[in-house]
Amino acid sequence: MSVVWFFSVLVRLNWIGDATQIDSFMWNGVPLVTTNDSYLFGSIAQKAIGGTASNVADCPGILDHGMITVLLFVSAKWTGLSVDTLMIWLPVFIGGIVAIPVFLIGRLFGSTLWGFCAAVLASVAQSYYNRTMAGYFDTDMFSITVPAFALYCLLAAHRKESFAWLTAGSATLFIYPFFYFPGVPIAYALALTFVGFRLLTRFRHPMTWQSFLLLGLAVMILDGSTGRAIARAPLLWFVRAAILYAASVILQKTAGSMQVPWRSRSVMAACALTCLGVIVFSEPIKHIGRRTSEYIGARSELLPQSPADGLNFFKAGSLVVEAQTANSLRENIVITARRVSGSLIGGILAIAGFVLLVFHAREFAIALPFVGFAYLAMQGGERFTIHAVPIGALSATAICFWLPNLMMKKAPGAGKMIGLAVCSLLLFANLQHVAAYKTSPVLDSKSVATLAQTAPKSDAGDYLITWWDYGTAAWYYSGLNTVCNPGNQNSDIYLVAKILNSPSQALAANLTKVAIETHAEASPSRPVIRRLLKPHVKSIAGLDGFFSEVSSTNYLAPAKTRETYLFLNHQMLNFIPAMRLFSERDLLTGEPHPGRTFISFNDWKSDGQILQATRGAIRMQVDRKNLQATLDDGRQFALNNFDYIPAAQAGRLSIKRQSGHPTSPFRLVIREEPPLCILMEEDIFHSNFVQMYLYESFDAERFERVAGNPYAIMYRVK
Repeated sequence: MSVVWFFSVLVRLNWIGDATQIDSFMWNGVPLVTTNDSYLFGSIAQKAIGGTASNVADCPGILDHGMITVLLFVSAKWTGLSVDTLMIWLPVFIGGIVAIPVFLIGRLFGSTLWGFCAAVLASVAQSYYNRTMAGYFDTDMFSITVPAFALYCLLAAHRKESFAWLTAGSATLFIYPFFYFPGVPIAYALALTFVGFRLLTRFRHPMTWQSFLLLGLAVMILDGSTGRAIARAPLLWFVRAAILYAASVILQKTAGSMQVPWRSRSVMAACALTCLGVIVFSEPIKHIGRRTSEYIGARSELLPQSPADGLNFFKAGSLVVEAQTANSLRENIVITARRVSGSLIGGILAIAGFVLLVFHAREFAIALPFVGFAYLAMQGGERFTIHAVPIGALSATAICFWLPNLMMKKAPGAGKMIGLAVCSLLLFANLQHVAAYKTSPVLDSKSVATLAQTAPKSDAGDYLITWWDYGTAAWYYSGLNTVCNPGNQNSDIYLVAKILNSPSQALAANLTKVAIETHAEASPSRPVIRRLLKPHVKSIAGLDGFFSEVSSTNYLAPAKTRETYLFLNHQMLNFIPAMRLFSERDLLTGEPHPGRTFISFNDWKSDGQILQATRGAIRMQVDRKNLQATLDDGRQFALNNFDYIPAAQAGRLSIKRQSGHPTSPFRLVIREEPPLCILMEEDIFHSNFVQMYLYESFDAERFERVAGNPYAIMYRVK
């Protein structure tokens, strides 16, 4: 286990070695984190320590998200290391812990070698590595490790008929939500599968009825182990834990009365009450179904309509990569196999291996929930694949040893060597992914510098408007409040999108002021945009009338009681199509407005006469003389103009514009710093975001530039 853990640490050092060579990946001598949620957890720890996020009203308490923030806070206090450093390094050391339960399961079934190979494979499997790599400080470090421990305990309880292991499994399931609060359905599924399997295979055994009662009780009360539940009533959690412990002691002492439980009225009454309690207090089947439908339904575009206002807002979850699926069943199967086992062959071996394991040892059916998550990955998105990693690793490596041993009974040593060779190939496929996976931080160092420069200029209660992906990063570096962030993806995303996509800087300034003052006065959990728009839904002027009024120079915004800032950076250019999905639609019907062209090219070159630009399969050639563009498929279109923006001199941009066809809606712009080549239509060109960031053009009566560089700009709303 130590060897596997050390191996997983070495693998995760790969990204740190690369990141330290890139200046834009570094801040204060430490690589920057690679997931938005890290900033949420980091801000919580900062607030508890007394750091930058101390004045962020919406920032949760230290217990609300459970172990992830408690671990960060305690580590910072105990080691004296910065939160920045810990968020990079903790995943490196915690990621390999999954090897322990996987290895022990192999040992439990008599093969240390099998357990070792499965543990190595699980610790670097694509899906698991992606979400536990250095800098990916998130609850995924615990999401499969804790249930893998629970699975081991339950398998050991069944094989050894051990009440001690049953108690350990119950306790592990009970505390699991504190480590990973979305894991409640996983705990339910494991408990139900184990009890169901025991009832089918060992109905008469007393431990079957002990497990019925003990796991039933654990399921009944485990909702109280989420971080938020413990934060609300910590004493109640200790009471629940004491009840579970007392039940374990009583059941162990009364095991003799369960030899023929159907003849014991007290045992049957206890079972009936447990069933009733599970149904009434926890509703596990409904909880599993609800959580599953949430992921499968993540692709639906609109938030549930509010009966109070009838508005239809676009849903952020439908854009999350982990909720996406491929267009065909075949593609879904290939993607799922790769993410779970490293390759399509690995996935096939995992399926065949699981069938073999259940055939050889029926109790492996207890792991069916993990297999179910692999299926859900094909229906609800890539998010589920990580949960299938432990059983996928065990299954794929099992068949690698079983088949050679079966074919070479007289030479078991040779069979093991063949098994090791095949396992090495499976491992190699995953290591290839590790070597190629060069993910970037959420924010580059120059964007972080712009946020950090604002911190000393702001006061408690001040706000920041920015795209929701960067909301918690704003907490972390600037200490400013936000209206939407990765932990709060409600309909206020529309508000931000409207401000950024509108062609009116008057609307941006006025809507910001009225929204922030309204948000600050009321409960942050209630979306402010609904409160602003609700009175206008059935008015004569309607929603268009409201936005026209806010855009007017005569509009009287509320008296300003706090400063509000607008943060724009180059990475937000990638979100322009997503932003328009939120703001450019009829809110009464939910129908989107016609789309607009926006292409940010990855590569471009010009020989003076011809400019060539590519993005994936899209290739465009532009004749610089007459501004005619041609795509690879032969389609042609004219350009309205072509703007070339050299690197800023003395802090000021100079724009070299070549005019083309005034009736064309297409604009092409190249900027030297940061290097950008963008084709966009007129609507996007005139948006506040493009004008205020890309061209640094702003209304000085309404905005003041307070910090910035070519990669990010901070404005203050006057």
